[in-house]
Amino acid sequence: MRKKLYKRMIVITLLVIALAAGFGMYKKTTYTDIFQNPNVMIDEHYYTYQIPEEGIETDIKGMYRSVKDAPILARVTATGEYKLHYSYCEQIAVVQEVYRGEEDLSVGDKILIYQLVSCEPPGENLDIGIDFGIFGAYGTNLMKADQEYLICLEKTKYDLDVLPSYELASGYIDPIYSYKDYDSVIIPDEDGDHYIDYALAPENEYFAETQEVLDAIMAAKHDILADYPAG
Repeated sequence: MRKKLYKRMIVITLLVIALAAGFGMYKKTTYTDIFQNPNVMIDEHYYTYQIPEEGIETDIKGMYRSVKDAPILARVTATGEYKLHYSYCEQIAVVQEVYRGEEDLSVGDKILIYQLVSCEPPGENLDIGIDFGIFGAYGTNLMKADQEYLICLEKTKYDLDVLPSYELASGYIDPIYSYKDYDSVIIPDEDGDHYIDYALAPENEYFAETQEVLDAIMAAKHDILADYPAG
């Protein structure tokens, strides 16, 4: 019970941090990378959010809306390079095709993608008994190296890197749609707070609480990608 309560306290704290990220990034153009180990979420004790059944209809509508409304829509290949920070994640990709936003992107561009997440490393809260971290993206995993994705972007107001930088367009589920399907496993949510140990499902494409939720997400993804076939 104490662990469950502590985890919820951390989640609330991280949401506040994420909301404050914009202000902080105006003040500081470069943040120190606190996750030097690329396998930190597996090697350490990390939790990640699972998409629940409650509100899944809204989430699915948001997937379609993100593709329809995004200022920039492109097919990219992920390089597998990423950095996790307290309030955001940087991922790098190469543009393969531009469906919308040609004035901003060109085929062959190497770009940095900014994704708002809440990350807290283990050990930061040992004074109150917390010995785990949180990866707070909304139900989506990091992009896999050399895999193609349809992504919905908008220009970012943050100066994050020497590369052209963009942020994910708004959406309930982060609008990153893999052309490859992965065998996402369903992990029971024992605490009832929608978070699971990341190490239990590191290869998941999506983190869903039930097979019905995962099936709904995958069906919507396939429907979306049918209009933007891979090269």
